Amino acid sequence: MTVEKHRNVMKSATYRADLDLVVEAPDGSFAAYCLVWFDERNRFGLFEPVGCHSAHRRKGLTKAVMYEGMRRVKDLGATDAYVNSKLGEPAPAALYESVGMPVLDENHAWVKVVA
Repeated sequence: MTVEKHRNVMKSATYRADLDLVVEAPDGSFAAYCLVWFDERNRFGLFEPVGCHSAHRRKGLTKAVMYEGMRRVKDLGATDAYVNSKLGEPAPAALYESVGMPVLDENHAWVKVVA
C-alpha cells in the first residue's frame, strides 16, 4: 500500500474511514493495518488489504486489527467476514485461520492479453 493508492481508495463510494484500522509503531510509522469494507445489504465485512511491516511481525498486531475490524462490522450488523488471499502464502494463511477464517474456496484466474 502506498499513499497514492490509499488516497484513491478513499475516493471510493463505499470507503469508510471508521473501518480503516492502523497500529502505529513507537516511531510513528505504520506497524500493521487493515481496511474493512462493509456490505450493508449482504451483511458482511471484507478485509482488503491486510498487512504488517516486516519489523513488527509475530507480535499479534495484525491479528489485533483484524479482531477490531470484526468487532466493528459486527456492531454494524454483519454476520460474516471474509478475506481474499493468494494461495501458497503460509504466513497470511496462518493469520487468517488463527482469527477463525478457514479456507472457504479457491479461486483461479485466467488472463488473455488482447492488446
